[in-house]
Amino acid sequence: MKTLITIIALTVSLSCSTNSDTKRDVYISEFGWTFQLSPDTKLRDSAFDETGKITQQFRQAGTAEAIDLFSIRDDSTNWFKALAIKDTLNFGNWDNYHSTDYKWYFEQISLNPNIKILDTTYSTEIIDGRSFKKEYIKYYSKKRNKTLSDYHYFGKFKRYELAINFTFSEETIGDKYFKILKGSKFEK
Repeated sequence: MKTLITIIALTVSLSCSTNSDTKRDVYISEFGWTFQLSPDTKLRDSAFDETGKITQQFRQAGTAEAIDLFSIRDDSTNWFKALAIKDTLNFGNWDNYHSTDYKWYFEQISLNPNIKILDTTYSTEIIDGRSFKKEYIKYYSKKRNKTLSDYHYFGKFKRYELAINFTFSEETIGDKYFKILKGSKFEK
């Protein structure tokens, strides 16, 4: 009898347990991009359907046409966002554009009197075999009384640029964003 009760208790316990590490895959077809999110992570303003096809219209944003693919916002200083930018210019100048744009970006941030720049980096990073330009800036915000880390990744895909941007003030949230990025898979 004790054996039967033990077996029943064990069966009930195992059938009721859940795996909190279960991830869900998100796919965006125009980039062949698959990434994983935890079940409690909510996408805001997603511009694609359940098959991964972009369903919203691109809109003019300066000299380019762009669309916000999705965003994740943990709070006002911790957020992750992905954008698609159409190739409305010659992608042949893409490397040159980014090699000058980062200088302009860092300079603009440095002009803000409420920000003290602590570190900057411009580099190329490989994610699942794809080359991305990376802009990184760490700064102290006097207004928020916090140190923030700001990352911008830019990858060239056929007729699109994929821009992945995230900012965080809490390292544990930053780790979550890096897991999304570094765990990304791109169709070859």
